[in-house]
Amino acid sequence: METSLKEQKKAFRKELRRRIAELSEKELEKSNIEIYNNLSRLPEILSAETVFLYCSTGHEVDTR
Repeated sequence: METSLKEQKKAFRKELRRRIAELSEKELEKSNIEIYNNLSRLPEILSAETVFLYCSTGHEVDTR
């Protein structure tokens, strides 16, 4: 029996949460810096008057 798209997405999200939970504080900090550096160079970000961002919670890459 084939797995439905909904079930595949659920399994994918579960796997992502597991991988994120396994990241060390050092790995999270490195990700924080890389994400900030990449976003801060995008022409779309540099020219935008307003930018909406996701605010992280728990053991996620820091967006605050």
